[in-house]
Amino acid sequence: MKDIDGSWSALAKRWYEALDRGSQKLNYLHTILGLVQELEDLPLYGDELDDEPVKLPSSSSAFQQRISLVHYTSWSATQAMFDEDNSDPCMRMYNYEQTNDPEEGQIKLPELKMLEDQAVWIRKLLLEPGGESEGIELGSGTYGCSFSSGDIGVEDDLTYWRLYGNDGEGCSLKISRLSSTINLYRVRYRKKGGLDRSDKEQEEDKEVADRVRPFIDLGKETMNVAPDEVKRKVAAGLHRVIQAYYHLVKHVAYSKENEWRLVVVGPRPDQVKFDTTREHEVRRYVDGPDFAELLSSNSVATVGPTVGNPTAARAYLEHLIRKHGIKYVKVRNSHQTYRQGPRRGRAGG
Repeated sequence: MKDIDGSWSALAKRWYEALDRGSQKLNYLHTILGLVQELEDLPLYGDELDDEPVKLPSSSSAFQQRISLVHYTSWSATQAMFDEDNSDPCMRMYNYEQTNDPEEGQIKLPELKMLEDQAVWIRKLLLEPGGESEGIELGSGTYGCSFSSGDIGVEDDLTYWRLYGNDGEGCSLKISRLSSTINLYRVRYRKKGGLDRSDKEQEEDKEVADRVRPFIDLGKETMNVAPDEVKRKVAAGLHRVIQAYYHLVKHVAYSKENEWRLVVVGPRPDQVKFDTTREHEVRRYVDGPDFAELLSSNSVATVGPTVGNPTAARAYLEHLIRKHGIKYVKVRNSHQTYRQGPRRGRAGG
């Protein structure tokens, strides 16, 4: 397990030291801006995939497999992510304004809500003229990539194909391990207002608040000495950390999804692209991690059960993976027998 608390404490100490010696070191504000970037990269939780392998059914007792994370998406979106003209293929991270959970980003648990209320200067600065230059949209502008989790066969699951794989006419990407540089979080499921949380859940939420709290105080202290441009950048960084936390909490009604997420808040306007692969709606997205950091040995790409000419689709996907130098990824066709129903989709895919 990573030393999450130690990383946050060490960064807070460096920020304090930069402020303390500011009068002797003229470029200390540049140092603080660098620390803000590091803050956004720190993990909020110490989530990790289970180290203990999951035992397969007795008929396959000779084999074991760890919990896997799978991203379901449309076939056209898969092609766009591996596009021939894209020299650096990346996961697509869609805006969460079209989430399937109407409570998305609205379940503000008491511990972080209290900090946000104490830091009203963050919202004030970002709403002032000039705040828009940071690409921050208060209450929106959050992007993510969602993964379903499970053990055996989660990459070829009939329910997931129906709900998240473009009614079977899509693709699933199963990753078997994570790069240490990528913060991918297990979603927490809570009732609105944090009601009926277990002791463990309350402790998790308190831990996040305790990590963020010193930076709210350091940010306020920075406001007293920094010019407006620096103030807005510090406020934007703190805003992104708090908003990322809110988008890692969904309503308890969605708990069976066992979802994990990548989250990006407030990208620069020039980083936002438009997805034109959907027939009835246009979604905004930003590029996420490089596939080479996510796909590895034992990763599996599965072509959906209703994709036209699945043999050709599989061969084409294998070609794209080889073209980009991504090794040891198995490409398979779905084994599901599928009767197509009404088309359904999901934000994030």
